[in-house]
Amino acid sequence: MPKAKKKACKRKAKKTTKKKKPAKKKTTKKKTIKKSEKGFFEKFFEKLKKRKVEEKKEVKEIKKPHFIKTVLVKDLMVRNPITVNIKDTIADAFELIDKYKVDGVVVVENKQPIGVICDSNILELFSNWINLEKGAIEENKEKLEKLSKQPVSFAMIKLHEFLEPHEPVENAIKKMQMLKVKILPVVENNKLVGAILEDDILAYINRKIEEEKIMEEEVMETGIDKLYELILERKQITATEAAKLLKINTATVEKWARILQDHGLIEIDFSTVGTIKLIKKE
Repeated sequence: MPKAKKKACKRKAKKTTKKKKPAKKKTTKKKTIKKSEKGFFEKFFEKLKKRKVEEKKEVKEIKKPHFIKTVLVKDLMVRNPITVNIKDTIADAFELIDKYKVDGVVVVENKQPIGVICDSNILELFSNWINLEKGAIEENKEKLEKLSKQPVSFAMIKLHEFLEPHEPVENAIKKMQMLKVKILPVVENNKLVGAILEDDILAYINRKIEEEKIMEEEVMETGIDKLYELILERKQITATEAAKLLKINTATVEKWARILQDHGLIEIDFSTVGTIKLIKKE
């Protein structure tokens, strides 16, 4: 009998140790819940910290190159833009901005645009209310929570005029810089048809500048190559004759000729009146 009792005690002890495992799982679940709750406020907090550390950034100064006058709003606007209702909260607007990685969204009331809300508007509002020197999320969480539940109207930029699709993009740039916003609604026949974003304008300008640089380099390279081939073929030719054959102006031929001379590929004779003579180097 004593041996049987000992075995029974051992079995009971094993069972009690097995029951402890589920308790550990419960504690890990609670930790993950806490982390996910903090995530939303951490986003606010991190952006606010950056906002305080960096200098306050206004809308970027967009330089207007020559080609921007020919571009219309409809060419660069986003159709079916992201919108937030006037009754929605600041947190709703922030989540959309963060989710779609945009600088701002259009605010609508009864499906009609009435303004815009940008990340800069939200961050400006929050930085005015929160002392970041304290540094802890928990200390600011209550204030953040109250502010994030405020309606969009609390932080939005109200607009009284809107862009139209056939306006030049130059008008959009002027309005953005005047209102200090990064997005503007586009309206046609009193209906929201799109939105134009500062980032899209800048991306287009940078792309066009790069394309123009490539074009200039290609024209220059192929032009010089053709001129050099012509000199090799003719052994000598005047700049005026070369310009007619290559269908370019004489000034460009002279410019390319000096580049070829600098590289030791040809010689230039200035003795001919009214033009220069390009000579193949022996």
